[in-house]
Amino acid sequence: MADTPKLNPSDRSVEAYEKINQSIDQSNSAKTAADNANTTADEAKQIAESSNTKSVRTQEQLDQVVIEGDSSVEAAQARVDTDGVSHQTLKERLDDEHTEVTTQLAEKAQQSDLENTVVSLHMKADKTTVDSTNKRIDELVIESGDANAEVTDAHVSGVKNKTFSTLRNRLEEIEKVIDFNATNEVENGDFSEGTTGWEHNGSYGEISATDNTLIATGLGTGTSLQVIQPYGSLPSNVPSGTKYYIVGKIKAPSTATNIFLNYRDISAEMDLGVSQKEPSDEYVTLSGIITLTTTSVNPFVQTIVTFPDEDTQNGAVVEYKHFMAINLTKTFRSGYEPTKKRV
Repeated sequence: MADTPKLNPSDRSVEAYEKINQSIDQSNSAKTAADNANTTADEAKQIAESSNTKSVRTQEQLDQVVIEGDSSVEAAQARVDTDGVSHQTLKERLDDEHTEVTTQLAEKAQQSDLENTVVSLHMKADKTTVDSTNKRIDELVIESGDANAEVTDAHVSGVKNKTFSTLRNRLEEIEKVIDFNATNEVENGDFSEGTTGWEHNGSYGEISATDNTLIATGLGTGTSLQVIQPYGSLPSNVPSGTKYYIVGKIKAPSTATNIFLNYRDISAEMDLGVSQKEPSDEYVTLSGIITLTTTSVNPFVQTIVTFPDEDTQNGAVVEYKHFMAINLTKTFRSGYEPTKKRV
């Protein structure tokens, strides 16, 4: 658009009016254009705000579905556990619950109430969680066979590095792990019956018991204290390859040199070290998983605390608490025994 001509001193009235009118017309056009621009800007702002709202809502919805594949409403629902926690995917929930169950089993196995009792750990684990998840999985089966990507992904157990053919199989596997009976095979492992089932190996020490604690005292005629169970106190005829979890607590003076916990079977020539610790005037936990190298005949639990000489051993006091031996293979089935890290 050309500039509006300016008034000159020599302009006549007619010419001046014409220039003034041109200026007014262009001013009006500019105002109209500005008003239109403001209207367009307001409309653009409204569209942007609406788009942003839709984008946020869409993102919130995508947080509850799998982007790739036709994720069903049931799958989104199944990602929410019984505590109301929403997991990112159903697979993540199953992995978390499997890890939690394994941890609960390990914690339960270390409690002293296992002594001479059979404990059903499904009361400790949250079996309701598994049942409710299993029910939801039943609803996830699509008759056409076109299962969504999330359900397919949930077939894979990251904990076990294993792929299950169906989610039902995976849930049943978890239920089998939860609903089991574990038995402590150490007689009087909590020393509630005094020294019953325990003895000192050799004449260079003596034992007593009080307040669920066994006490060994050195007599100065040897360089160790060896508190053991009688030969054959653990089950015999247990096949080779069986895994045991063995644990106990021992408090030895710092003047001692080493503390040992062993699974022994002299008849079968098995001497399996479970754990070794240094004494510190405090209770230390010795634990480990051993695998039988042959069929057991007369197995027993052995503890040894060594001293540098007889004088140091003389009068030394060692305390013992909470001894357990759990047949992991019998409890969990072969191939499904937990590792020491999980116990």
